[in-house]
Amino acid sequence: EPELTRPILLKLYETEESLVVRAEVPGFTEKELNIVCEPWRVVITGKKEIREEGKVERKEEIPFYAEKTHIYKTVKLPVEIRPEHVKAHLRNGMLELTMPKAEVVKKVKIDVKPL
Repeated sequence: EPELTRPILLKLYETEESLVVRAEVPGFTEKELNIVCEPWRVVITGKKEIREEGKVERKEEIPFYAEKTHIYKTVKLPVEIRPEHVKAHLRNGMLELTMPKAEVVKKVKIDVKPL
């Protein structure tokens, strides 16, 4: 449901040697994010709890405003990666995962010769 999880804006790029995921996770810290990498997919989850205390006028009142935010995103990868070599960086609310491909396929030009 939309109110239970917040959407993650995400882009997947491919280079010759790796896949790169850039995901917007504003407001989350490194400790609040959990990333699980498998050879064919990546799962990004996060849990954040915000508590702010308001002015209490009566002794029996409880401070107000507590909010929990969850994010969850599964990304199916177009090529197999090496999960043990994935690097993750978080800066200004942007998470970047660099995932080396399992086997870098090099392009080979084949010359056609007459028989």
